[in-house]
Amino acid sequence: MRLTTIDALAAHIKEEHRNDISLKEKSFGSFLDFEEWKIGVRNDACIDFVARRQWRKTENYRSNVKHFNDDSVEVQYCLEHSGHEINRARLRLVPSEKALIAYYLREGNSTDWIVKKLRELHPLPSDRLFYISAQNVENIKMEWEVETSRLHAKDMASIAERVRRDADEDAENWSPFFSYSPAENQDGKGFRLGIMTREQEEWLKKYGNKGLCVDATHHSTRYKFLLVTVLVIDERQKGRPIAYYFCNAESEEELVPLFEGIKSRCGQLAPRIFMSDMAPAFFNAFTTVYGDATAVKKLVCAFHVMKSWRKRLYLDEHDASRRTKILLNLRVLTRWATREKFVQHLTALLSELTSMGREDFRRYLEDNYLTDEMLATWAPYNRRNEVVNTNTALERFHNTLKGNYLNRSENRRLDYTVQALLKYTADLSRDVEIMASVPSCFRQFRLLATHRNHRKALSFYNGNSGRVQSTADPNIYIVQSQSDANQSYVVKKLLPCACDSLARCRYDNCNVCYNEYECECFDSRGPASLASMHTPSKYAGIEDDTSLTDVSQPPNSGSREEMSTTLKNNIARLMLLIDGVSDDRQLELNAMVQSAIDFAVKNTRMVAPRQKWNGRPNNAPLQDVFKRTALATRKRRLLQTGDNARQIVSVPDAEISACSKCYKGETGSDWISCDRCNLWYHQDCAGVTEFAIDREFVCGLHTSNIAASTI
Repeated sequence: MRLTTIDALAAHIKEEHRNDISLKEKSFGSFLDFEEWKIGVRNDACIDFVARRQWRKTENYRSNVKHFNDDSVEVQYCLEHSGHEINRARLRLVPSEKALIAYYLREGNSTDWIVKKLRELHPLPSDRLFYISAQNVENIKMEWEVETSRLHAKDMASIAERVRRDADEDAENWSPFFSYSPAENQDGKGFRLGIMTREQEEWLKKYGNKGLCVDATHHSTRYKFLLVTVLVIDERQKGRPIAYYFCNAESEEELVPLFEGIKSRCGQLAPRIFMSDMAPAFFNAFTTVYGDATAVKKLVCAFHVMKSWRKRLYLDEHDASRRTKILLNLRVLTRWATREKFVQHLTALLSELTSMGREDFRRYLEDNYLTDEMLATWAPYNRRNEVVNTNTALERFHNTLKGNYLNRSENRRLDYTVQALLKYTADLSRDVEIMASVPSCFRQFRLLATHRNHRKALSFYNGNSGRVQSTADPNIYIVQSQSDANQSYVVKKLLPCACDSLARCRYDNCNVCYNEYECECFDSRGPASLASMHTPSKYAGIEDDTSLTDVSQPPNSGSREEMSTTLKNNIARLMLLIDGVSDDRQLELNAMVQSAIDFAVKNTRMVAPRQKWNGRPNNAPLQDVFKRTALATRKRRLLQTGDNARQIVSVPDAEISACSKCYKGETGSDWISCDRCNLWYHQDCAGVTEFAIDREFVCGLHTSNIAASTI
């Protein structure tokens, strides 16, 4: 039923719902006064007013409003509810509330952050913003045109307008869009769009010779488009996307415009490897555009290979134990780094499949994966020392894009996704600049792994010359496995390190770089040097200037006569800054730099990276003896007869430096050691008044009060 006037509404409620509502009238001197009154009535009575010729299927009530030429207003209204419960969440947002949300949006805050912030600022259920939702914020984003990517109400028209504007503005410089083809129908047939910024072009020219990784992902927009990403690996083993491409299918015809656009911008490419999934369309499109690609090694992502095998086994093999055994052998097969051991394991695997009655799966492997052409793409021995083994960097990028920039929503407009891609590229470019300026904040995984493997090598190989054997070749030696005494691996020294000085690829104590050696073990493709690479060369009889140093003892301050690479780089940067100042100031700064150099060379120490779970590094310089951390490193245990021997005893002043509570030395009081942390205390400071040999003492670091730890 549609009611055209407020009087008709009142009559209907009285007749049908047996509720006699009253109509009221009110006059205002100006329209501004009327708006203020309307907002107050909305908050007090939980009522929204709608225009006369509008209809909303909610609890909003109609009102007759007359606005005269002298700005006065007369209104006829009703403030009673009928046929429903009072629900403030159904109230519309007023302009001031919308303006506040729009302000937060323009500040760059996310939708989730805005919702959480408004709910914190309005904790009472009587406030409309208490019921704010993410959909409300998204609606205001569109209504107030906060979303800069939305140039038209229709998605495809918005993309066309953005491409046109960028082409007009950057006609002489650079446009981020290429290979654009508008959709031919509502299904998006024929639509193509490529994206490459200026920063991405520079990354491709710098790192494209190492290799290209290509993969596609679904559900990045509300359409059935594929988002194809081309990625390179930088000197820190981190992925950098250099091009994005929207298309309808993963076919050679659809992908050729992608590489044509890249070639028109960056010229001829000669990557060492080309990695993709099992689909041949990516590499076929690449060779179609760039011609003969015999020098490019085509690799298949190892993760996708295992995924295909797992999928086939789950369809055909219903015995869980047999399926698990086959998958385990297949996983081991993908990790052998030498051709000889790979062939041995493959022969054993095929024989086992025959004995298990799985001739069908054996034929599946032989037909699809064991031909010479396919072995060259996925066999582990064919990708040793390559920059990548899987497309994990691409998977990580797609996960970051969908999670952090698209908020896990599959119903996104295309122009919104395009804006998210450009924003991600800008954020990554800024992060690259930060990493170059503050290298110590990044690459910690590789650094910590290198130090950890050095310590493993020190504990396992040092003093055990039989575990390392030399060969006729001075650069090759045989190293025993740490996990299997019957297994040995060949470690080969390659060319000298050519890494960037800021890559921090070496461990100072043995001067080993993870790019200088290769090992035939499973983990030889890792981004950090292996424990076998830190093996002391003197045990293998190899003439080398590298040796393994015990990191448990700090080196002497005068043992290093040369400055570290990092110190040299910092000094070089400082000298460049000095060149830009006046001559008078240069003399003073040069003297300061020379003084700093002399001090650094004299006091340089090889300090391992700090880890929060390990406390101070083992080879860090000792602190002041009166600090608690120094006392922990200088702990003493005085043993007596009996099981719990560490108790109150008299100790000479030379044995213990200071009490861990008063920080004073010998005061004539007896000493006591904590049974948990081994810190020493005066008996009076610890509050110990009795002595019992069969009880333990726990200091105040482990209890709320030292005096409560009385023995």
